[in-house]
Amino acid sequence: MRRLLLLISLLLLVATACDRSARDADPAAQGADIDSLAARPPAAYERRMLFLAGPEARPVVALFDFATLDDGAGLHRFARAWRGEAGRWDSVLVATWEDAPARAPWLIVPHGPFRLLVGDDGEVEALVYRGERSELRLVPAPEFAAWSRGRGAQLRLRSAQLARDGARTPGVLLDVQLARELPRVAASAAPSARDSAASTAAHAETTVYDEAYVTDGEELHVVLTGAPGAGDVLWVIAGPEERVVEGARLEEAAAASTRTRGASVVWRLAAPDAALEGELRAEGQPLELGVGDALGPAPVALFLVRGWVELRGVRRQVYGLLRRGKA
Repeated sequence: MRRLLLLISLLLLVATACDRSARDADPAAQGADIDSLAARPPAAYERRMLFLAGPEARPVVALFDFATLDDGAGLHRFARAWRGEAGRWDSVLVATWEDAPARAPWLIVPHGPFRLLVGDDGEVEALVYRGERSELRLVPAPEFAAWSRGRGAQLRLRSAQLARDGARTPGVLLDVQLARELPRVAASAAPSARDSAASTAAHAETTVYDEAYVTDGEELHVVLTGAPGAGDVLWVIAGPEERVVEGARLEEAAAASTRTRGASVVWRLAAPDAALEGELRAEGQPLELGVGDALGPAPVALFLVRGWVELRGVRRQVYGLLRRGKA
């Protein structure tokens, strides 16, 4: 019996080694795979999670922001995270790195102190940053509302928890996924991966847009984004009611200064088709971000906002996060 088991084990080892050798000895198959990835058009992928907890006088917000630029030669990845409270911002994570071409370049991947927990269904179960002195963990729950436009834009609302050094804060989360093709650039002689990415990004039209998520902390959720791929879309969840309005935009205006407060930024929202209007005011100092070295999509400013939204004559106080981005 022992001899039989030993013989079976040896046969399995030989078969495995032969199979591995056959795969390794087939450069044509590997080259074809690489060529198929390189043949894809250049594209930019974005994934971000905007967390809100409140509506206390000092709501807590957090933003995990990821972008990937696929230029055919490789992937150029960007990961950023911030936590905001009472007009103060803490930078949690800023990382840029390059990866080999992949079949699913839009997926978030771990890097350095940033870790990712993913379930068997492929859904993100936790985003974790482990620093030398502290840990920040964002734990999304299953979605309770979703909107999408083809494969290029998807918005999902989830309950979530933000934990810092073990202290958990419950809240809500806007999960944004965007994808868009970029113009293909004629290759120069043996360009480097970063030169190729820079050339692709330079030929893509740069757009600056605002994206806001506000809530009353109960049943009202208002999302407005002007991101390429999504278009100017207003998405409103009010209890069991859900509405999507195309072409809605935030209009920015400077508020008059007072003795106690300097001039702040105000955004006005009007969507007659949804019987909705509102006003958002920046609270505290915005976080101005330097993105001169960013090749792909990136946030350029973050604002904590408060204000009101009036839906069919009922006015509600709201709070949230406004992200100004470039694409």
